[in-house]
Amino acid sequence: MSGMVINTNTASLGAQFNLNQTQDRLNSSINRLSSGYRVNTPADDPAGYAIGQVMTSYIKSIQQAV
Repeated sequence: MSGMVINTNTASLGAQFNLNQTQDRLNSSINRLSSGYRVNTPADDPAGYAIGQVMTSYIKSIQQAV
């Protein structure tokens, strides 16, 4: 009787996981650099994003008043 043997290449799985994380971080950095903005999404800086939203609405209200 011969049994079926399944081997897992754990080193390859670890390398693939690290490569995917690095690729995600690289994509995030490229998006930030290409946009020219310090904060692109709330995940980048939640407090900074909230302040930016308040300032944007404040500017729009001033423009409407003028």
